[in-house]
Amino acid sequence: GKITKVFCIKEGWASILVSTEKYGSIKAAGKIVEPRVDMLIEAKGEIDIHPVFGEQFKVSSAQLSVPKNKSDIIRYLKSDFIKGCGAVKAEAVVAIFATDTLNVIDNDWMRLTEVKGISKKTAQIIYESNRQAAVYKNLLANADLTARQVQKIYEQYKEKSLDVLENNPYDIIFDIVGFGFKTVDRIALKNGFSPTSPKRIAAVLNYVLTKIGDDGHCYCNIDTLEVLVKEQIPDIDSYLLAQVIQEEIRKGTIVIEDSKVY
Repeated sequence: GKITKVFCIKEGWASILVSTEKYGSIKAAGKIVEPRVDMLIEAKGEIDIHPVFGEQFKVSSAQLSVPKNKSDIIRYLKSDFIKGCGAVKAEAVVAIFATDTLNVIDNDWMRLTEVKGISKKTAQIIYESNRQAAVYKNLLANADLTARQVQKIYEQYKEKSLDVLENNPYDIIFDIVGFGFKTVDRIALKNGFSPTSPKRIAAVLNYVLTKIGDDGHCYCNIDTLEVLVKEQIPDIDSYLLAQVIQEEIRKGTIVIEDSKVY
């Protein structure tokens, strides 16, 4: 349906009113990332009876999109999502590119300089803010993170943020201050990472040893290391752990001498 009213927005959560062709107007609430009036929404969930607000659609996941007609594209361009493009410029852009506007911004943003008053610098700002909005919404919708955590990830990796989450989210632990193993592990597993992935085991090894170093220690006894690793992954296979330790030794990431791990 189409969002006709936004009642409340919190971090990754919102309460809205949606107009649908089949069911009329429906109140919906749940995991909806930064909804705006006139955006289209495709949501999954179930009908719920709220003790205060009555019948509403309880949203478990949702995808938002900008409608393809010119008036709705103008509303999007002059929204808080897009920097460098107020109401006047938004109308001027759509006057030239019509319903192809978003495609131009995504794939050929330099053409925005064809619009009077838009410099190369402004065109790039419009492109980057549109790209950031898309990445930001995808991260917040799919990674089970707070808005602040999403912002920190985006600041670190920019447009590569989604690639990092898909290919090796465990890099986040070591690249960004404030992310522990369990937080990142939850994200990784939710995004399809195998529980027996060597990247996962290597990450927990390095996380535990880094934390020990931060606490002022120079090494960890091998028996203690396995105990600490199992605090993070209780069901870890000891044979798999030993294999990954051997690989980390081969790579030079860790060193073992006299049952002490450095």
